[in-house]
Amino acid sequence: MNPRRGLLLAGPLVALAAVAGLWQSARRAEQTELDRADAALARSAAAFFSVVVPPGPANGYDPARLLSAVNNLERASFWPGGVQLALGAVPLLPDTIGLAPVPDSLLKQLDAGREAVIARHPRHRVALVPFLDRDRWGMLGWVAAWGSIRPQLPSLLSGLLTTLAVVGIVLSALAFLREAERRWRIIAFVCALGVLAVLAVDLRWSVGRAARSAAEVQVLTLKRLIEVAATAPGVRQAMLPEIAVGVQVRPLAQAPPVETDVRWVEEPTGPAVTVVAATPRTQGALELTLHPDRQEPARLTRWLAMWVGLGALGLGLTAGGARIRPTVPVGTAS
Repeated sequence: MNPRRGLLLAGPLVALAAVAGLWQSARRAEQTELDRADAALARSAAAFFSVVVPPGPANGYDPARLLSAVNNLERASFWPGGVQLALGAVPLLPDTIGLAPVPDSLLKQLDAGREAVIARHPRHRVALVPFLDRDRWGMLGWVAAWGSIRPQLPSLLSGLLTTLAVVGIVLSALAFLREAERRWRIIAFVCALGVLAVLAVDLRWSVGRAARSAAEVQVLTLKRLIEVAATAPGVRQAMLPEIAVGVQVRPLAQAPPVETDVRWVEEPTGPAVTVVAATPRTQGALELTLHPDRQEPARLTRWLAMWVGLGALGLGLTAGGARIRPTVPVGTAS
């Protein structure tokens, strides 16, 4: 294969591979955010059960009250997605998704101290966390959560931009080959690269929206869990902050006059989402503040920029191949 044909073939393929890479990186980053949200809610549910359910035999929990708490949470309007609690290997709720039996390899990871593992179920990705005894030492079973956050990808806009990017790469290759004027080649290059960059921006925005939604759902669910526990019989008010796993808790001397929704605030460490959970028995409240992870968005931005650069390289290879004049075999009549 001569250099001209090689460049004309490799250039569009590299650019199309960049489009696929954009999607792969964005979907992987979004899935990380969804898994993290499910795991956080599963940990919150496990902590909620340990606070509201009274003690039972052998350093465990009262079986009837535990079953009631799980059923009530599963039916609660504020709980997003699905939830399941198992004692040993036996789920307490009907196993509607066929999660059990959980593979021993995942249970061993939880027993060894992993905070959460992901079970790749045929229909759902399920986050599992350990359900510990009252001394937080032995593992009685596991708590699972899934489907907490609705994925943002694929979207209508991202699909349209992907189609335009693919069509733009093909049309730019044709323009490099057929257009003799330099300006039309430049316009084709800029347009194709521009659509590729806009696709990257849209994918980054969609993943950021999923992460923002996950943070808001997490603190709102914690707010409801704490408010339910605050009015439950036999619950010590000093144990309420234990439900707020993974968030910063600040006691307030009095509840706000009007129930507040989630608020995003700028702190020295970056953006944070906060909400206030009322505790009527103490006539006070707990302010919950969550600092979303900033490493994953930064990592995604770097990957998307790399894929856009690869797309520019592919378009450049195509343009370079088009500038090479085809060789004329020796002996051909002029």
